[in-house]
Amino acid sequence: MRVDAEDGTVEVKLEEDFADVDAERIVEILESVAPFSELIVDFTDAYEFPDRSFPSFIQAIKRTAGTGPCVSFRGLTTHQSRLLKYLGLRR
Repeated sequence: MRVDAEDGTVEVKLEEDFADVDAERIVEILESVAPFSELIVDFTDAYEFPDRSFPSFIQAIKRTAGTGPCVSFRGLTTHQSRLLKYLGLRR
């Protein structure tokens, strides 16, 4: 995982697989980023993304909604997009 920060935007670029430890790290980043900034989570290069890695990640996004950064996603598969939509994170 690579994390880049520039001008109020934090980009987390996942590489290879997205494991529970990566979800935990993103939760830490999410909780530490300023409320008026943007967090981009890029799944483009993550070829492995087990559904079990979603719960803590999703809970943190919901918990910080309205008080945390604006979160957006890049490079999601159709399945991942549908899962996020089903869980109320995408429209």
